[in-house]
Amino acid sequence: MKGKGRWCLTTILVLTLASMGIAFQNEPEGFRGLQWGDPPGEDMVFTFASGSMDIYERPADKMNIGDVRLRRVEYGFYQNRFLVAMVRFIGDENYDLLKVILTARYGKPTDEGFLQFTWWSSDTNIILSRPSMKNDGYLSIADVRIFGEMDRAIKQEAIEKAADDF
Repeated sequence: MKGKGRWCLTTILVLTLASMGIAFQNEPEGFRGLQWGDPPGEDMVFTFASGSMDIYERPADKMNIGDVRLRRVEYGFYQNRFLVAMVRFIGDENYDLLKVILTARYGKPTDEGFLQFTWWSSDTNIILSRPSMKNDGYLSIADVRIFGEMDRAIKQEAIEKAADDF
């Protein structure tokens, strides 16, 4: 569970740093038939809660994107609304191939860092990353608007909780 929580937290933290107002081509309105804001589908199974998000999986999910073999596909929901798809894969070859696939579909990344490529917009964020010392790689595709609601609610809750300490 620690690893899962860290993955979700990392996704949230990276999305918090998103630059707004930039667009990229073919922005997704969801992932694998699930639109941003949709409730979990009947084909989904709740796996755990991470902070304000509920994480689901689809037992019959395709475990590939093109020729990229996936290790896990998770779907994050905030207040029962689809917020983020989190995809895990293994290896440099899959990382490189996903970068080619994402660039062909969404255009040049709006931001590039060390072992991380990002497509930012005011509606959707896509992050492809691979921690340098690990063989695991991550792809997240998220709705910025719902994420903003969640982020504001988390901050407000922290403010209210801290008020009791004064």
